[in-house]
Amino acid sequence: MLIIVKIALVGNPNCGKTTLFNRLTASTQYVGNWPGVTVEKKEGFLKGNRDVKVVDVPGIYSLTPYTNEEIVSRNFLFYNKPDIILNIVSGINLERSLYLTLQLLETNIPVIVCITMMDKFKKNGGALNLNKLAQYFNCRFVAFCNSSDEDNISIVNNIVQNFKCGVGFKMPGRVLYSSAFEKYIKHIENIIYAEGKASEDGRFEAIRFLEKDEEYTKKLNISANGLLNIKCVLKSLYSNLNEDSKSVIISERYCFISRVLPLCVKNVCENFDISDKVDSVLLHKVFAIPIFVFILGFIYCFCINIVGQPISHLIDFFIKGSVGSVLQNFMQRMNVSGWVVSLVVDAVLSGVGTVLCFVPQVFMLFLFLSLLEDCGYMSRVAFILDRFFGRFGLAGISVISFLVSSGCGVNGVMATKTIRDENKRFLTMLTTTFMPCSAKLPIVAVICSYVLKGSFLLVLLVYCLCIVTILVVCLILKKFCNFENSSTDFVMELGPYSLPNIKNVFYYAITNVKSFVAKAGSIIFLASILIWFLLNFGFEGAGFTKVSHQYNSLLAGIGRLVAPIFLPIGFANWESAVATISGLFAKENVVNTFGVILKSAKSVGSLNLREIFSTKCSAMAFLVFNLLCAPCVAAISSVFRQTLSVALTLKILFLQTISAYIAAFIVNQIGGLIFKELSFSFYSFLSFVVLFVIIFLISAPRKYIKN
Repeated sequence: MLIIVKIALVGNPNCGKTTLFNRLTASTQYVGNWPGVTVEKKEGFLKGNRDVKVVDVPGIYSLTPYTNEEIVSRNFLFYNKPDIILNIVSGINLERSLYLTLQLLETNIPVIVCITMMDKFKKNGGALNLNKLAQYFNCRFVAFCNSSDEDNISIVNNIVQNFKCGVGFKMPGRVLYSSAFEKYIKHIENIIYAEGKASEDGRFEAIRFLEKDEEYTKKLNISANGLLNIKCVLKSLYSNLNEDSKSVIISERYCFISRVLPLCVKNVCENFDISDKVDSVLLHKVFAIPIFVFILGFIYCFCINIVGQPISHLIDFFIKGSVGSVLQNFMQRMNVSGWVVSLVVDAVLSGVGTVLCFVPQVFMLFLFLSLLEDCGYMSRVAFILDRFFGRFGLAGISVISFLVSSGCGVNGVMATKTIRDENKRFLTMLTTTFMPCSAKLPIVAVICSYVLKGSFLLVLLVYCLCIVTILVVCLILKKFCNFENSSTDFVMELGPYSLPNIKNVFYYAITNVKSFVAKAGSIIFLASILIWFLLNFGFEGAGFTKVSHQYNSLLAGIGRLVAPIFLPIGFANWESAVATISGLFAKENVVNTFGVILKSAKSVGSLNLREIFSTKCSAMAFLVFNLLCAPCVAAISSVFRQTLSVALTLKILFLQTISAYIAAFIVNQIGGLIFKELSFSFYSFLSFVVLFVIIFLISAPRKYIKN
């Protein structure tokens, strides 16, 4: 019978845990550089050994449950009981990492401490005596190699073999604290043991009571008399040590670590001079945010203008020009029906081809984002924006959701799991999809190309407008909903800068491009056929038939029903109305719809948007509305999975759409007046009133808004 050994990888966030999991299991889990990347446990089998299951639990700093990650990890360790815990410890942050090690040793599960990042540790002048550490901590210590997957797998296989044979493998021994504190642990141990609730000797359960882990201790079902005795012990501890039991045990653990480490670690010199010098500029209290904006602007200029646009035009010419012409001539020579030729050329090639033209730009965008994250800069961006966003009712960790959303809104919504405060989590979930994701990039490129020939300054302005909208919406809702200004701890790892792992960088970029192309091959392909059908058929003359003009099509009829809603924001025509509706299924469908409707265009750049938008401000209003309104179906379903409430999901979608409508209304009306594209009208007057109300709500103290 096959006996599966279950190994849990447990460690602090950003300690190399998920990277090690990928190497041990030949898996492809996403590796991030901030806490919250792994919010659920991941499982895989050890490479070349199917009887060893490796479980990657969320990165945590403590087994005391504060965050969702800690709850997931703690529950797995306490109730699912893995056979072995591989405690992943960063060699450059030993003191902090070993705090969790002490907690894991108390669980009565075999613990192997695996030191990672030893190359950086040695480079900084460090020398580590693993045998002495094993002696003091009463468990085995091993060093993992960052460059050799085979060596790491061999180490794990050796650990498993020893576990199965019982050779050289023992349960973790006790780590003793000060005698003054140990006597209180012993008192509670005796009470629990007398109650018959102890798993081993009662030490683990006693420490749970000292750490005030109510969720776990309630499940022990200690009698009322037993609880009273434990309460008396805790009172005695407080009166004698003048500290709460929870504070005392934290202090005891760090005292033990600070006493042991100098005996085991020699010649440590934290030589982070280069990182410190770079941070003195990039994290400057005045220039940090402008530098980030400049870097973001350069990335989008490079991705869209310098490299992306020329390659996109080449791909577009190849698909619609060369391939389209050859395919059309071939089908005509084969006497293929005209409607089939139209379906292939006008629907599939014009629709799907228009979206595929943006693959180079999407690839370059993800490549840059991955480079910034892998070198350690993105975690610093989250740090510099933490305090700033906190003023608008957002949690510090909300920054991570916004950064992740620049790649995909679905991942951004999922990242809100790590936010503890429900009000801040709601605000983050509401606004995180305001950040333009990769699916919205084609809309940005096409509209900006029409308005100002694709100027990267306009692209940067659009992204800044999205960020301003996030802040304004959060600030107004914070005042209206009376959200309290509760502070939320935000722990962020700021390790030294490092050279990006090229393999990880390209994997991240290629994986996201594959997802983008997969949409083109599935959702957008089907949407193109549906749009083509609705565009070419309708009721004309005697009955339902292939129409001679698009105006008489079913698609135009649907668009004309919806179009009046968009009259105040400048695009009350059926083409833009239909494109907006199609974007609810997938944002790529917006450009795809234009490609099918304007099938005469030979390239993306030649899409004649003058046929759709009467003014450039109305085109910008269309862009703003589609960036900020309700996201795609995938993101909507992700919101529902996080809230588990239809009412709350609908509330979020309603607020997103209203915010988008107001922003587009102001852009179209006031922008039209500024650039002399519109004359003053009732809508212009109303836009100034709306703008005045928004400014009042932002600037007025909360007491006036309450009244």
